[in-house]
Amino acid sequence: MARPFSTVGSADCRHSPEVLLERRERRRAFRKAASLTREAIAELPELYRIVVEDHLLNSRALPAIAADWGLFPGQVEVMLRLALERLREQMPAEMIETLVAS
Repeated sequence: MARPFSTVGSADCRHSPEVLLERRERRRAFRKAASLTREAIAELPELYRIVVEDHLLNSRALPAIAADWGLFPGQVEVMLRLALERLREQMPAEMIETLVAS
């Protein structure tokens, strides 16, 4: 016999209207946060933007990025730190939390 739709803990609860609505709202919040993040990254100074994109989005190591630009890895680390500080200043805390939680 099938379990009732509202049984707590049943596999059917995964697809309850409340759960589906919550998922939809989380996806919408994530898309908004991702869009704002892309905009904030685009507004960074060129080298900061390149470091953020290469290291965080393309998973490149800081020494490799430094070598591309003829810089020391420590210089690139400072650029990344400063870029992240700027992004934190530009973005609301809840947007950052949304991206980290996803």
